[in-house]
Amino acid sequence: MLNANEEELTKPSEGSGPISEDSVLSFNLHPDGFRFVAYSWLVLTLGVGMVVTKIFNMGSTEDTGQWKHIDPTNNTLYNHFGYNNVCLYIDDLPAKYVTIWIAVLFITCYVAYLLLSLASYYLCEKRGKISSSTYNWCKATVIFDIIIVTYFIEVFAVHPDENFPMHTIPFTCLVVSVCISGIRNVLFELKVIDFTKHPKFKILLNIYAAGLVVASILKIT
Repeated sequence: MLNANEEELTKPSEGSGPISEDSVLSFNLHPDGFRFVAYSWLVLTLGVGMVVTKIFNMGSTEDTGQWKHIDPTNNTLYNHFGYNNVCLYIDDLPAKYVTIWIAVLFITCYVAYLLLSLASYYLCEKRGKISSSTYNWCKATVIFDIIIVTYFIEVFAVHPDENFPMHTIPFTCLVVSVCISGIRNVLFELKVIDFTKHPKFKILLNIYAAGLVVASILKIT
């Protein structure tokens, strides 16, 4: 959580008069709040895509003339992986008309979460709660996360029927970004939280990180 310092806000600058309490702006910024909103947008993206695709693309056994028919057991994703992933529901029109817009909202909130997290790491480094090397590692991974999560929007640009690798790379970037973010959060919490009274929580954090890595590898392979 980032807090505006009231003492600094109310401290008058040189040549100015005293600042009244009514003119003080106080606010809190919670990185995890932005992360929750971002993941909510992502779930909505997939949910809306699923509903729209099932109604307009899977509601009949052939192309309607306006919308392409999608066969759940005979499409590029299924033929390549042997199963369908969530991309099946956001790859075609009319779902794309809506899902790409919601996906932009997801990316915006997720980048805001990453930037606020970076600010938190910076404050902890200045207060001596984490080392400079830990902060530099966090900063490097946050920058990398921003680059690859913004590239995720390209998943809408290339249909798997046109170029399968260039379609799957953006989705893989999203999975990698979420995985790196989760690992970074665990390592950061292991540095700043005292687990002396609750050592089991430390074990659970490590199990969570390991499970996240395994799940991510399974997802992209």
